[in-house]
Amino acid sequence: MPSEGHVSQRRLVGLRVRAIDADLATKYVFPFVDEDWRTAFVVLDVLGAAPRLHRAALRIEGERLVSDGRVDDLRPVETIPRAEFTQLTHFDPWWAFRGIGGVRTEWVRAIVATNLAGSFERGGVRYKVHDFVFDGGLSSLEALVAKDDTFRPVRFSKGDIELAAVRKGRRASA
Repeated sequence: MPSEGHVSQRRLVGLRVRAIDADLATKYVFPFVDEDWRTAFVVLDVLGAAPRLHRAALRIEGERLVSDGRVDDLRPVETIPRAEFTQLTHFDPWWAFRGIGGVRTEWVRAIVATNLAGSFERGGVRYKVHDFVFDGGLSSLEALVAKDDTFRPVRFSKGDIELAAVRKGRRASA
């Protein structure tokens, strides 16, 4: 589904992240997206540690992510005010944040509330979100891929659908 130079959320599993000062092994990588389909920040679910907030530039190179930042610059997700999550969405098809360790319960609830995993209705058709497709630098969401009740994939781009409407489970209008 993703084309050349694009990366799907489902591919952001078990990747190594090469930063300027060290390498990290991640379980999951979650870009958080605003209503303009731009990535506000990325959360790295690091093996053996609590999830960390990543704000530096990232790019996918083969089977790893390369960061222009330093591991020392990573911050706990609790440094983001919980209210800021109300303006963001992410896609976690595994619902990893439900059982994540090292994050206070109030932040886990705020983060889980931003997850677009699930169904929405548009034009009388019920869709289930299947994937997010990002540009190669994870700086913007290029498409939301959903499947209808016959498992036919449909790509929605910015302007086709409102992320906030999908998040709230309401009719997803253009």
